[in-house]
Amino acid sequence: STNKKLPSSGSVKKFTPGPESGTYDSFWDISYSDFVDSRLEEGKIPSDKIETNDEGEPEVTEPVVSDGQFPNDNAIVQRVEGSKTGIGFLGYAYYSENAGDLKAISIYNPDTGKCVKPTTKAIQNEAYPIARTLYIYPNHDKATGAVKEFLDFYITPESLTTTVKESLYVPLSKSQRQETIDTWESVASE
Repeated sequence: STNKKLPSSGSVKKFTPGPESGTYDSFWDISYSDFVDSRLEEGKIPSDKIETNDEGEPEVTEPVVSDGQFPNDNAIVQRVEGSKTGIGFLGYAYYSENAGDLKAISIYNPDTGKCVKPTTKAIQNEAYPIARTLYIYPNHDKATGAVKEFLDFYITPESLTTTVKESLYVPLSKSQRQETIDTWESVASE
């Protein structure tokens, strides 16, 4: 997302989540790691930004360069809004909540050869290339009592649509919702 009123010149200020964030991890995995890895292989990363990881491989120490990392997406929104040249990446819920003050950036989808804006439909049908699905992983053996009751409540058509939309997240597609419900019902009945 960027500030809507971009000047014609100036340096871009980049505001990002920190490495403790799932949004940061996903951005890195989906859209940035291949680029950084190729620059590392080409010798285009300064030596003071490279260290050796536990496997003895070279690794970039500061993979996502920014003018500020914030654990709270609201802080990123505030920084982007307060900067004439601000840009940031954050979760869609935070973008949609602040869409009147931010401008979404279209992202190139290599599968279609087109740039795609983040919209509910583009995220839901997986056309927006840097969206991620949020998962829950219950322990099958421990999905009893209150945990089972919560999952019975959560994995329903209403919760997977209405509740998700109320939270400003994008619901799964209809077929994905049904697959999730069917999977839970088969596991819960065992």
